[in-house]
Amino acid sequence: MYYQHDWFMIQIQMMVQFIAKVVFNKDPYEIEAFYETESAEGGNDPLDKALASLLAQSRFQEAEALVRRNLSSGRLEGLRSALYFYNALNQMPDERLEAHGFSREQIRRALDELTRTYQITVPNWDELMP
Repeated sequence: MYYQHDWFMIQIQMMVQFIAKVVFNKDPYEIEAFYETESAEGGNDPLDKALASLLAQSRFQEAEALVRRNLSSGRLEGLRSALYFYNALNQMPDERLEAHGFSREQIRRALDELTRTYQITVPNWDELMP
């Protein structure tokens, strides 16, 4: 059970890193610093400030609705904020996610949707790793 859980978390992390590399040209080791400087502390972007606040309050459903509204513009800033949001959710324990109506499967589906919206071709992770 734990192996599957860890694998699912790693799969989500790999998707986030892949998208960030393809779209923003950030290496996997730069990803956390990228989010910290661009998003996590709110930076100057009102969306990032709102997301950071909602995440801190465990208001995940509201944060996701905000992310989805901002993705409709097709701007890369919206994608960056979405990656920050889903990456932050993926770092949280299952208990916290589930207590607030979220699951890792939802995170995975949302990332799949992002790749379709932004026309990003990602590898099939299930086929790449044993």
